[in-house]
Parts: sequence; structure tokens; C-alpha cells
Amino acid sequence: MKHLDKISLLFLHAIYVLGIIALYFAKDDLFRKVLTISLVAGFYISWAYAYYTLREDEYKKRFLHYLALILSILNFAYLLFVFYF
Repeated sequence: MKHLDKISLLFLHAIYVLGIIALYFAKDDLFRKVLTISLVAGFYISWAYAYYTLREDEYKKRFLHYLALILSILNFAYLLFVFYF
């Protein structure tokens, strides 16, 4: 893996962890939880579009990344309901 790829993946994981921490601290405020999930999902989508457009990668890699993105969003939604109820 190239050095730039490692840095970008580390950055994405950091955003994910910060999103989980933000969900934890917004225990009773549903608006903050929805805002956190929306911001993290929007960041992931914009990052994926920019990253793969600049690299001009294959279709399979894009598909797998977007699949992982959808699973991450579903995970955030699950965490939202776990911490809310």
C-alpha cells in the first residue's frame, strides 16, 4: 500500500471514531445524532468521489468502497438507535 493510501485510510478511520464518540456524547439529543450521522456520511461520500476520481480506479474498487460506505452508514444508524433507546 502506498504511503498516501495509508494516510487517507487512517484519516477515514479517525473520522469514523470521532463520529462514534460524538454519538456517545449526544446521548439524549436526537437532532445531534442525526446531524453527526449526516456529516460523517456526507464526508465519506465526498471523500470517496474525490479520491477515486483523482486516482481513476477500476469500477470494482469503487463498488466495494461504496458498499463499505453503505455498511458504515447502517452501522451509524444502528448505533443511533442503541444509544437513543
